[in-house]
Amino acid sequence: MFDFNRAPFFLSFLEVRVERSKKQVVLVLNGVHGPLRWADLQTGGVVFPPGAMPDRPVEFIIKMDGE
Repeated sequence: MFDFNRAPFFLSFLEVRVERSKKQVVLVLNGVHGPLRWADLQTGGVVFPPGAMPDRPVEFIIKMDGE
């Protein structure tokens, strides 16, 4: 998913936000210049979730059901 030949790969990290009020966990990919956008990723196959736009930040939302 990352370009291994460029420095931002080494400065990338994953932000995990727990949003208890919405009962969800949000995973956000960040790079050297802030949140990565879908267009920044080099992927193979179908990786983008339905409705993902290239200019939007890369976020994965995990809904938490139950307690």
